[in-house]
Amino acid sequence: MEMSSRCADAFDEAAGALPPPPRQFEDDVDAVVLIFLSLLIAKTPSPAAAVQYKMSQLLIIAQAFFVLAVVRSSGDVHDGSPQVGVCTERDLYYRHPLLFGSQRATHASIERLCRWLDVGHVWSTLKRRHIEMNSVLLRQVFCKPQHVHSQLHSLLRASNTDAVTAVAQLAYTRESLGITAAGKSTLSGALIIELCRPSEYVDVSACGAAGVSLTYPLVTRLMGCHRPPSSPPLASVSALLVIEKESIYHAVLQAAERRRNGWSRSFSFLCTKGYPCVAAQQWLRRVHAVWPSLELHVLVDGDPHGLCIALTAMGLLGSRARHAIEGAVTEITPLHFAGVCPSRVFDRCITNSTRNSAWVSHATLSASEGISLTRDDRRVLRRVKAAMQGALDARVAVAAASVGSSETDKTNVRRTLEKMMQEADWMERSGIKCELQLACRPFESPLHFVEENISS
Repeated sequence: MEMSSRCADAFDEAAGALPPPPRQFEDDVDAVVLIFLSLLIAKTPSPAAAVQYKMSQLLIIAQAFFVLAVVRSSGDVHDGSPQVGVCTERDLYYRHPLLFGSQRATHASIERLCRWLDVGHVWSTLKRRHIEMNSVLLRQVFCKPQHVHSQLHSLLRASNTDAVTAVAQLAYTRESLGITAAGKSTLSGALIIELCRPSEYVDVSACGAAGVSLTYPLVTRLMGCHRPPSSPPLASVSALLVIEKESIYHAVLQAAERRRNGWSRSFSFLCTKGYPCVAAQQWLRRVHAVWPSLELHVLVDGDPHGLCIALTAMGLLGSRARHAIEGAVTEITPLHFAGVCPSRVFDRCITNSTRNSAWVSHATLSASEGISLTRDDRRVLRRVKAAMQGALDARVAVAAASVGSSETDKTNVRRTLEKMMQEADWMERSGIKCELQLACRPFESPLHFVEENISS
């Protein structure tokens, strides 16, 4: 199932996207080129021992080297290191469509180049330490890079533990090469963002419902955020709401535009359209760093995948998760969990304090209207619960606070994890889940549902 693979990606993907140190990048590129040239001119005892590439293999090698050429020749490469914003995958494809043939092949070429550079990184480290390598193994670099990387890594581990630690800190990704995907997430609402390189201000509120497409280069240029002049001066709080579903996002915006009161005009919205991309995750971290008083809330389906999306947005799933649990990553985003909370939707339907509110309809929800958990849901739920329990047991919030986060951040992280764990336990016991659309049904609009759950 598509959603299952997305959840697995959230657990396993490499979210780090910082460019490598300039000198290191140069060394790794040189290593890849030298390995390729040495294989071309290598003298072998017999023709059978020589490296023989099929035309299809030569094509994928040419594609990956073309990607490398674009990265190296870009005007955004300074001091030997790629900078963010070299180009998008789509741009890369249209630079040579005959070579790539499809955008899928372009994506595969970028991934292949990253794995070659990983091999080059270990190879150059071994060379500096004068450690002998198996020449037969190196012949497989361009066909089986992951296998070669694993073998070279084992060789390095056997000779020097410190070197293994240094090598493990760098794994090439698309973003670290300066190649980005087209913007997936959309930002809108009461927000002005300050950018650098070049310096400019973007009034997100002036973009209306269309919002601003959130790309990785835009995120890396972020220097500051603040309310637009049109925001009510006496609004007690500014907040950003992360919304999983695009349909709910547009419904919230429409309702906010109709009301235009102080509460709705102090909010900004980020629609991730499913699992948050790298740009969305980095945006949440950076905006919290430059505007710590901005409240961050997340609204997702009341199901295992919704919990997975929320944890990914916090930075507690993906490659950063292991480091976060160990306290090595300080960028744990303190999101407030706005729901959906199935235990509230079905157990109490609507609280007594809001039952008579003008924006609550007479409709109520019974547990029979919930959707039964599938086998895949239960599998995802077990993994999500394990991730949350591991974070709580390791006192992630305490670790984050000890290296710079405020006491408020520490408390918010722990409360959010505990609240989500309660919902996970409830779903496991009851065997049902709740979609956002169903949870919003008793309310006049999704915006009223949001207001009720954020203020409660």
